[in-house]
Amino acid sequence: MLKAVFAVVVSFVILAAPAFAADFPKPYKKCKTCHGIPGEAKKKMGPNLANSKLDLAGFKNMVANGSKWDGRPAKQAGFEKKKMKPVKGVKPDDVKVIFDYVQSKK
Repeated sequence: MLKAVFAVVVSFVILAAPAFAADFPKPYKKCKTCHGIPGEAKKKMGPNLANSKLDLAGFKNMVANGSKWDGRPAKQAGFEKKKMKPVKGVKPDDVKVIFDYVQSKK
């Protein structure tokens, strides 16, 4: 009986894993490291991207050039003196995928 219960639990975990992994598009993986998943309660280092007011051009600029928080009021408490570095290796098409994903979480 215990083996049967264990088999059911293991099969559920194996079958459910792809659904959890598919929660965000592959290009968002780099963003997730610092920003977490939009809508989750706990953020890592960066603010929740779903709260961003940037349009696509501003978003592309932020990814390519990083952010400059110094001397500006923080958009989210706790990030006043932090700075995002430019993200390397993200293709422009991937930035659009990330932007669309973040917009869908608003």
